[in-house]
Amino acid sequence: MNFSIENLTVKNPNVRYRLIRFLENISNYDNFDENMEMDVFVNSFGDFTAVEAVDYRLQFTSSDHKLLETIQSKYNKTRTNYREFSKIVYNLS
Repeated sequence: MNFSIENLTVKNPNVRYRLIRFLENISNYDNFDENMEMDVFVNSFGDFTAVEAVDYRLQFTSSDHKLLETIQSKYNKTRTNYREFSKIVYNLS
């Protein structure tokens, strides 16, 4: 089943804070591109579990969820770009 990135939640405030810091840090890299493709993973309730850059070795995993929740999720990974993903995450704050 496909997941609409606009419905993303990050219920744990500590995870949300760390995710925002992660996004800010990678935006400071020399080769940063805001069109960089990212795969977003959620659990079966649409809560964020992980994100990874498609062409780079960058990833962030929520400490609030077990890997099994991502594997058993009814949703497929959702591909988006840094700009769209970060906009959604910043608006959750």
